[in-house]
Amino acid sequence: MKKKFLSVVALGILASALCACGADNAQEATEEATTEATTEAVDAAEDENNEIVYMGGLYAADGQSDINLALFKSSGTPVVIIQEGSNIYYGEFITEDATLEDGREYVKITVEDKVYGYHFNDDMTGFVVDQDGKAHEAKELDESVAMDMQKETEGTADASEDASANEADNGEWPYGPYYYTGNDPIEQTVFHYISDELGKNYDESDVTIPSPIIIAKDDSNKDDILVWGIFWIENYNLEGDTFKCVSGGAYPGLMHMKTAETESGYDVTSFDAVEDGAGYDESAKKIFGDKYDQFVKADADSDAHNKLRAELISEYVKDNNIPATKYQDEGWDPVELDLGGTTDASGSVAGEYVSADEEGGSVILKDDNTGSLNFQDVIDITWDGDAYKITEKESGNSYPYTIDGDELTLDYDGNKLVFTKK
Repeated sequence: MKKKFLSVVALGILASALCACGADNAQEATEEATTEATTEAVDAAEDENNEIVYMGGLYAADGQSDINLALFKSSGTPVVIIQEGSNIYYGEFITEDATLEDGREYVKITVEDKVYGYHFNDDMTGFVVDQDGKAHEAKELDESVAMDMQKETEGTADASEDASANEADNGEWPYGPYYYTGNDPIEQTVFHYISDELGKNYDESDVTIPSPIIIAKDDSNKDDILVWGIFWIENYNLEGDTFKCVSGGAYPGLMHMKTAETESGYDVTSFDAVEDGAGYDESAKKIFGDKYDQFVKADADSDAHNKLRAELISEYVKDNNIPATKYQDEGWDPVELDLGGTTDASGSVAGEYVSADEEGGSVILKDDNTGSLNFQDVIDITWDGDAYKITEKESGNSYPYTIDGDELTLDYDGNKLVFTKK
């Protein structure tokens, strides 16, 4: 049975009550839980002057998804905001009872024709369900994160359908910020830190797109995870069809992290930056240690950095349908973005790609958008040439890839694997 505008609080308490009660007491427990939950939800949602009131939410905490789901009340009307990667869906919603293949019950929620799902436990943990129907263990979404999500929608669920057009007319950026869309929570934390902390050093622009060169990671100590890299930040304004870089810079150094109750599961505790000026080399050697030669090599490889920039900007443009075809640095020629995703030097992405390493395996992409990853085991996959994504059929895990001529680079659990078309 479909139900419109179910409260997250009522759902959570009701679900836990049904699980805890025996069959003889189920009806009575349901009535009591529903009454209690409804009262609490109404009390929590009392608002005045059209305030937005946060009701509760979850974020995927399994490292395989970056879904954030937050429920609000606006002028007494329940609304939802679901953020996945650089996409945000929000507005009034429809819910429906559903069951996973493993028997776990959850609430299927539809907003903007997108179908997700969620389930709350007593302690406000639970799981979220992505658009492919895969469940991801989740934790309670902090209210500050939820309110930031609400601000990004530039209005509440009762905003008009042409809000983006109005924002553009008013000179506001209508496409939203850039979000990391990979599968590595440590990298996600790096991207957030660059945007949120290093970004404070610059004037406002249309969009900030970090492009960090990560040299090494050490997560053996969960209380002091180490990430060495050159942490680039670039800020862009869209002029015509060109993203023009108006400011930015590189921050080489070492980030310290620890596990935390955040969206990614980690939090940056400190950043050891390489000194400017005369102390540059000495401090770089001290910070990078036996990784200093890797740092010097990466620092000199501007082509690799610019390739990464182009990939990240292209991804952002495609995900948000932005009318941009190139980016440009001051004093340099524009760089064309790769917005196709379905062709290579031979005219088709489909084919077999092999690793230069004999034990590196291969990737097979078939014309029907199926294929396989052939490592130690053969893993059946589907591939999406528009989203640059390879998805394992059995597990549902997805990995981004890029195509450059006959070369396919696969981001497999944070490892960059390179294959060449046969």
